[in-house]
This record gives sequence, structure tokens and C-alpha cells, in this order.
Amino acid sequence: MTPTARRSWSLTGAAVLVVSVFTVAVLPFVRYAYRSPALHIAIETADAVIALVVAYLVYGRYRQNSRQRDLLLTASLVVLAVANLPLTAVPAALALDEGEHLDAWAPLLVRVLGAALFAAAALTPRRRRLEAGEARRWITLLALLLLWLVVAGVLAANRLPAAVPTDIAIDATRPFVAGHPLLIAAQALSLVLYVSASVAYTRSAAAENDEFLQWLGAAAVLAAGARVNYLLFPSLYTDYLYTGDVLRLGFYLLLLVGAAREIRSYWSARVEAAVVRGRRDVTREIRDGLLPDRARMHCRRRLRRPSCWRPRSPWRRSMSRWTCCCATR
Repeated sequence: MTPTARRSWSLTGAAVLVVSVFTVAVLPFVRYAYRSPALHIAIETADAVIALVVAYLVYGRYRQNSRQRDLLLTASLVVLAVANLPLTAVPAALALDEGEHLDAWAPLLVRVLGAALFAAAALTPRRRRLEAGEARRWITLLALLLLWLVVAGVLAANRLPAAVPTDIAIDATRPFVAGHPLLIAAQALSLVLYVSASVAYTRSAAAENDEFLQWLGAAAVLAAGARVNYLLFPSLYTDYLYTGDVLRLGFYLLLLVGAAREIRSYWSARVEAAVVRGRRDVTREIRDGLLPDRARMHCRRRLRRPSCWRPRSPWRRSMSRWTCCCATR
């Protein structure tokens, strides 16, 4: 196994260890929900901002290589940012009581779409390209689908069933599986998608020697751990902070670390390329400037000697005179 492959699997293994500690080792001792509306809104906002920053970086990668994988990853991060900020943090900050069902279903459906795009990006081959015209068509379709999900959630907010029945006794120290079957199915589907994305990104990072993909694989593990927590303890109110929210924040923080490392490697490569280009320019200047000067000095010394004008044959005499005249111009 190459060093890059070892780093990739080690980073993913460390993320698995963190998820195991949060969801298994401290299971009987940790409360799974804390009432903190301000902190919950801050975490949702931070998730959205980080997702948009990383999406901008990944879109820059797409502009350079036109890979379909980078475009799908950009779309997934933008979709997740929409689920975090306008569909969760803003309604909670404005205390929209009439958006109870929308706060449960619309963000859930949008996050499932984001997880599907994230997994699709991980499973897309590296060599597959997407030109600008086709990319615009894909982005338009995804934007229409996202808009349809949001509008359908707003219009059908009063008709949708409750994601979790309000008459269930909540005990933050004892996880339980409850809620609407669609809620459980959506969380389970997101779990499968993030686990698949983690394996795919880790294998691609080892094969392509891409450090950014290593961080994506590790981040996907934390996202899968968050979905496990949401299955064991479903969210009921937006003003409660869950362990799954902390793991989801870790998912975005690992994405941010990977983006920072990608920027650092990009500028390091630019500096190395500039150094190589500078050395090449210096070599060219020496070759094009110093050597002709030395040739002119040599020919001028030859012109002072009579032997310069008396070669052995007429052809050599003409060539010698033409060379000396060109060198002295």
C-alpha cells in the first residue's frame, strides 16, 4: 500500500473512531439533546457558510479541468447550504411558528437530495468531462428540482403529517427510533449514501493521490454518524441541539480543512512553477544574450587577423566572411 493510500484510510479510520465514540462509547452517559436555540442557529449558519465557501473552491476545480465529479460536488454543497440557512436557520431565528411542518420536511428532503448528489460525485469516474453547455443544462435541472421541493414544502406545510408525533415522551438520555416511516427511510437512505461516498472518495484519493478527496472521505464518515444519531434520536424542535448536529458540524469543518489544504497545495504548486519558469528564463537569457556577445567578440578578434579573410577555399571564404559580418551587427 502506498503512503497516500495509507493516509487516506488512516484519516477515514480516525473519523470512524470519532463517530463510534460519540454514538456507542458514550451512549449511556451523554444527553443527546440540549435546549439552546441560539447555538443551534449559529451551527446551522456556520454549516451553510462553510458549504458555500467549499462549493466555490470546488467550482474553481471544475473550471480548471471540467470534471463532472467536481460539478456534482459543487451542486451538492450548494443544496446542503440551502437546507441549512434559508430552510432551518432563518425560520428558527425569526420564530416562524406556522412553519412547523416545513422545518421538518423541507430541510429533510433537500438534505437527501444533497446527499444523493454528494454520493453521485464520489461514484463518478475521474475521466468523465462535462462541457459548459451541458453543465448549464444540468445546473438548470437541479435548480428547478430544488425550487420544486422548497415550493412544495411551503404550499403543503399544513397538509403534511408530523415527522415525529408530538405526544411522544422525550427522554434525552435514551435513544429511540420513532417518527414517520418516510422520515426513518430518508435518514436511512442518507446514511447509505454517505457511507458509499466515504468508501468511494477514500479509494479515489488513494488511486489519484488527491489530498482533497481524503478529507471528503473522512467528512462523509462524520455525516453518516450524524444520520445514525438522527435515526436513534429523531429531531423534534429546531431549538434543540443534538449530538447529530455536532457530528454534522464536524462534517463541514473537515470539508473546510480539506479546502484550506487544497488552497495551500495550489499556491505551493504555483510557487514551484514560478521558480522553474524563472530558472528557464534565466537560462534562455544567458543562451540568447551572453553567448552571442561572446561570439561577436571572437569574430572581431578574428577580423583583426589577416587569416580571417584567407580561408582554404572560396566557399569557406564566403561563409567565414558572412559569419563574421553577422556576428558584428
